[in-house]
Amino acid sequence: MINEYLNPLWVSLLYVLLWMGFFYIYSPRKTVRPKFLLFAFVLGIGSALLALAAEQTAFFYFDINTSFLSPFFFVRSFADLWGPLIFSFLVAAVIEESAKFSFIKKYFDITSINQIIDGMKMGLAMGLGFAFVENIIYFSDALYYSNLTTEEIATVFLLRGAFSTLAHGIYGIVMGYYLSLAKFNESLRRRLAWRALFASILIHGLFNFFLIINLGFYSVFMLVFLLIAALLWYNDRKNLELRIRGGDRTLVVPPFLAERLELEVWKSKHSSQADYLDRLWNILLEAEERKK
Repeated sequence: MINEYLNPLWVSLLYVLLWMGFFYIYSPRKTVRPKFLLFAFVLGIGSALLALAAEQTAFFYFDINTSFLSPFFFVRSFADLWGPLIFSFLVAAVIEESAKFSFIKKYFDITSINQIIDGMKMGLAMGLGFAFVENIIYFSDALYYSNLTTEEIATVFLLRGAFSTLAHGIYGIVMGYYLSLAKFNESLRRRLAWRALFASILIHGLFNFFLIINLGFYSVFMLVFLLIAALLWYNDRKNLELRIRGGDRTLVVPPFLAERLELEVWKSKHSSQADYLDRLWNILLEAEERKK
C-alpha cells in the first residue's frame, strides 16, 4: 500500500526543499543570487549522474564485492573492515566527491563571489542536487526492486531523507568553504583547492564507513557536529559584524573571514589588531553600501 502514496522523485524533492528551507531560515540574507544557487543545484545533479556512471564502471571492471552493504553485516574480525573501508573511501567517497569537485571547481573559477558564505551556499546547493538524484535511485530501489517490508521501506525513506540528504549538503558546504578561501588567496590557491576535495572525501568516507559497520550513531554525531560548527561560524560572523557596526572595536573572538578584502587584510602580519578592526570596519561599511 505504501507504494501507492510514495513517489521517489517528489519525496526526494520534498527533502531537498525542507533542508533548503532550514538553511534559508537560519541565513535569510540574500548574499548570492538565486540563479547562481539554481545552477549549482543543476551541477549537483550532473555530478551525480557522472558519479553513478563511474561507480557502475568500477563495479563492472573490478568486480567489487558489496555483500557488506547488507543491513545484517556485522564485524567479527579486523579483516571484515577492509571491504567497508575500501568501498567507503576509495569507491563511494572518492568517485562522488571528485565528480562534484570537477563540476563546482570550474564554476567557482568563472563566478564572481566576494564572501565565503556565498561559496558555502553554492556548495550546499550542489550537494543537495547530488542528494536529489541519489535519493531517487535509493527510493526507487526500495519501492520497486527489493523485497523490503513496509516498515523497512519507511525506514529507508526517513533515514535517507533526514541524514543522507543533509550529509551531501554538508560535504558541499565544506568544499565550498575551502574553494572560496582558495579563490581569495592566490598564493595558497592550489593547496586550499586540494583541501576542499580531501576534506569532503574524508567526511564522506567516515560517514559511509560507520553506517556500513552498523555504527550509524557516529555518522549522525559527525553530521550534527559539522552542522553546529557551520551554524556557529555563521552566527559568530554575524555577531562580529554587529559589534563593529555598533562601535565595539574589541575583538572577542578570532575573525571569521567572509569578505575577500578581509582575507587580504588579515594576511598582513604587520597590521595591529586596532588597524585590522579599523580596516574591517571600512570593508563592512562598503559592503553595506553595495547592498543598498
